[in-house]
Amino acid sequence: MADQKMRLELRIIKFQDYIRRKPESPFGYYGLGVQYMLSGKPALAERMFARALKLDSSYVPAKLGKLEYLLFDGKLLAACRYYRKNANDISARKVYLYRAQKIASQIYRTRRFSRQLRNSGSFYLFSERYGLLQKMFDNERDNPIVNLILAMFFLRKRR
Repeated sequence: MADQKMRLELRIIKFQDYIRRKPESPFGYYGLGVQYMLSGKPALAERMFARALKLDSSYVPAKLGKLEYLLFDGKLLAACRYYRKNANDISARKVYLYRAQKIASQIYRTRRFSRQLRNSGSFYLFSERYGLLQKMFDNERDNPIVNLILAMFFLRKRR
């Protein structure tokens, strides 16, 4: 475990050095953001993804990083909307679409997702008849983020 933490810290240092050498490259900020996500620092990760996107607004890996941050932070509606806004870029290459689906499905195992389902506001988010995600599903059936989040909800509720 300590060895893994040390490797993570080393990768953070390497990406910080990369950014010092190439401050105009979105790759460095994206890479540093990924390392921050892995080290449990999502707010720092989100800042790095935003900086990468400021340098290159079409840099898809940073868009995926931001999507991961939104899902990790429990901002499910924002994540669904963000995917919809960037669907063409993400779905242009299968590898990016696969990553987006994998990122969304990973929240199923988190405690945060379980807590969100117990939250009283989850009725408005997930309800089969009036839920915001259900309305999104009805309007955009090709949004895999909405589809996966609703599927996870129904799996957890055993329906």
